[in-house]
Amino acid sequence: MLRLDRKSLRSAVTCLALAATFLPVIARAQSGNVQRAREGTLATAADTVVTFSGRAYGAQVKVAVPLPSTRLYADTGLLASAGGSISASLASCTDAVFTSGPTSCSSQGSSLLATSAATMVNVSAFAGTAAALSCASVGSSSRAACDALTGSTEISGLVFAGVSVVVTGAANQTVSIPGVATLVINERIAAAGSITVNALRLTLVSGDELTLCSSHSDIGCTPTPTRRDTWGAVKALYR
Repeated sequence: MLRLDRKSLRSAVTCLALAATFLPVIARAQSGNVQRAREGTLATAADTVVTFSGRAYGAQVKVAVPLPSTRLYADTGLLASAGGSISASLASCTDAVFTSGPTSCSSQGSSLLATSAATMVNVSAFAGTAAALSCASVGSSSRAACDALTGSTEISGLVFAGVSVVVTGAANQTVSIPGVATLVINERIAAAGSITVNALRLTLVSGDELTLCSSHSDIGCTPTPTRRDTWGAVKALYR
């Protein structure tokens, strides 16, 4: 039979009391470390600072003579860096070089995505000239995310210089008439976090230029190191 003297008994009781006091504290600390380790494996929108830019317009006319000038139709203006939504529309457009029916444009930025779009119908440009252009409908859209840039165009009934043009869908499809004009279809201009899609851009040898349905989207994504990494959290469990 095991016998304990009074001194040993008091020591045993003291150890049991200390254990009862500190075991819940240790358990809470370990639980907190495990939770932080789990959080370290998660990536959320709160870990990224996002800024936006965007713009869309139905038409841009640039003329070289008698004086260089630029005219914009159904222009949304620039999207605020904080995002939001902007739009512009016209029931019809009438200019010295082109006419069109209803035109609608928009640009948005929220969460981790920026988008823009522009559409027009019943377009006729440079009528009665060797560079005459017309189409039943034309549109473009652009999309900028932190990990990808995409864009598209939709064009129907395109006729250039009296000839129907088959739209292939390829980026920067080009049709030229030597000494007259060059037409770029589904024009793409991309940079880091930025994409512009021009459905049609017609440039005459005179220097005059017409761009139809332009959509631009831009996003800036900056990671913020606000959380401990997983390995650091795991090591903390064994300190």
